[in-house]
Amino acid sequence: MRAKNSEGYERVLSFFPNARGVGFAYMEGPITILDKGVYKQDKANNVQLMKRIKALVKELQPERILLEEIIKDTKSMRVSNLIKEISRHAKTKNIPVTFYSREQIQFVFSIWTKVKKSSKYEIAKVISDYIKPMQFFFYNEPKYPKGEPHFASLFHAVSIGISHFYVTT
Repeated sequence: MRAKNSEGYERVLSFFPNARGVGFAYMEGPITILDKGVYKQDKANNVQLMKRIKALVKELQPERILLEEIIKDTKSMRVSNLIKEISRHAKTKNIPVTFYSREQIQFVFSIWTKVKKSSKYEIAKVISDYIKPMQFFFYNEPKYPKGEPHFASLFHAVSIGISHFYVTT
């Protein structure tokens, strides 16, 4: 396992699976993103996504994996199963897994948004305002019936990482 950086932060890898694939962020502190990306699949396939996730975990060797908590009826069966598969894989590699609820993430970001239940878009705006490399990926607010762009999952993965550092430091 790697030594913590001079500020004592562990290196965490957060994942945000959704209907179109999975976003990830490899972080060392609340505003330091070491690597990030989105694995997009037109027909999201957990077997293919897990191959890519396992390779990423092997390459980056995170000290902890972060995931959004599964709440009944808020995630599809496929996404819920992928979250469980990521967690199981981490445990086979002796990597601790921490789950954060949507409410915990919203609470952390309420500091900046001044809104108790911030939307995913409001949280993405805060992230793009404070983390320069994320500004390139910022998107216009989705309007019904259009949904979020596929790379919005990148912001969601970063929000889980920021929430972790807020809660643990």
